Amino acid sequence: FFFDVLMWAKRPKGWNPFSWIFGQKESDVATIVRQWSDFSASRMHEQVQQHLELRRTEDLKEQSHTPSQTFVESLGRVLEDDAYTDLILSFPSAKLRVARSVVVVRSPVLRDLIQQQLPGPMRSGQDGMEVPTVKVLKEATSESLVGLVQALYTGEWNVDPDYDAEVQNLVQAFGVACGDAAQKDWHTALQQHSGNVLLQPADGSWQVSCHDMVLLARSEFFATLLLGSLADSGARDAEGRVIVALDEGASIDLQTVSKVVEAMYTDSLGLCDCTLEEGFKVLRAGDYFALPSVVYCAEEYLAKAITTGTIKEVWYEATQGAVPSEWLQRQAVRFLRIRFKALLSDDVLRQVPKDLLLIVLRSDFLAAQEHDVLQVVLRWQKVHATEEPVEGPGRKRKRKSSWFSWFSEDEAAGASAQQQTAPSGTPSPTVSATHSTTASGSNRQDPQDQNSGMLGPATPTATGAPGPAKNPNRNT
Repeated sequence: FFFDVLMWAKRPKGWNPFSWIFGQKESDVATIVRQWSDFSASRMHEQVQQHLELRRTEDLKEQSHTPSQTFVESLGRVLEDDAYTDLILSFPSAKLRVARSVVVVRSPVLRDLIQQQLPGPMRSGQDGMEVPTVKVLKEATSESLVGLVQALYTGEWNVDPDYDAEVQNLVQAFGVACGDAAQKDWHTALQQHSGNVLLQPADGSWQVSCHDMVLLARSEFFATLLLGSLADSGARDAEGRVIVALDEGASIDLQTVSKVVEAMYTDSLGLCDCTLEEGFKVLRAGDYFALPSVVYCAEEYLAKAITTGTIKEVWYEATQGAVPSEWLQRQAVRFLRIRFKALLSDDVLRQVPKDLLLIVLRSDFLAAQEHDVLQVVLRWQKVHATEEPVEGPGRKRKRKSSWFSWFSEDEAAGASAQQQTAPSGTPSPTVSATHSTTASGSNRQDPQDQNSGMLGPATPTATGAPGPAKNPNRNT
């Protein structure tokens, strides 16, 4: 851009492609640009490129949001662990340990075979009991059977290419859908309420059906329950489904649990028509049940819901809520930094907490003019002047603070140290907000005189000690 402007400024007068940028200041810009040398233009161009690169890096950092494991990846993770199996498929060439719920959901042929050989409700294997076995007469090599199990869990297989055709024949013979259809099978089973686990509150006022294998693969919270105390002594209903009574401390309802369970199966949240508070509930429930995928989806929804009217609620939830979220904090800061002009409205400033505004103002990538920043600070102080907290019951309201109190104690200490190290003979302005020391002793000073000392240079008093000077422009 600098090179283009430089070439334009050195051309004869004619059509100006930059008039829409410079407007009425075109002649002033041309005068300045004509003084540039090729070297100075090159240096400025490098500096701009470096700054833009830093901004791009900062944007990537702010927006980076690492997703958790997908549904298929979660099932693939527990594929090799025998602790998550409760059924044996006995083929002529090998025996395979699998999860019964996986086989029932993913293969209609094997499901019918299980119902014939193991009639009754679908129960999980219990500690101390023999794992049930289902005989399958299909001839197949052990290598191809490994690929079949992978297809049952994840919808794809990874075996030696020599056995690829055999695995494909097995998959078709047992009716196992592959690819994206694998996750659709689970979602269909969820909608049909065919799960072997029931989630309910302590009073049993509602129930949500789901599958044990999904809970085990996606949540450490449920894995601890299903593999621990509920494995051999958990309550069951008439159909043999395990009943998981949710703790009252979770503060969740039927709608929230339904959305959380659906998110476990689909890797997405149906929050299009939800309120902000419902999004917060899903976020808290996802954290309570140790479901990173649900937390990720809820944070994505809440970040898209940030507006000038909701930023205060989102910020408090991200900083002081039950589930603090650094990523949501970054999104709120980025939202205000990009739309800084909107802060010139008093209605918007009422929704901006002080700590959030300070972070935005201290950002190295805030693109705003200095007079706009000062105007925002003064407007914020005026808008929030009536919202100062009281000291306690029956006590007077705190004295309204000035915008000088925005500086931290470290910055104030630095300013004080700088004054103490001032050269000899240089009068220092009074910066104390409460007391000033003179040659006659320490006494309280009028607040207006203090402000005068901050605005004007010190002059000798009658006693010979430096004191604040009266500034005729103090009201201005």
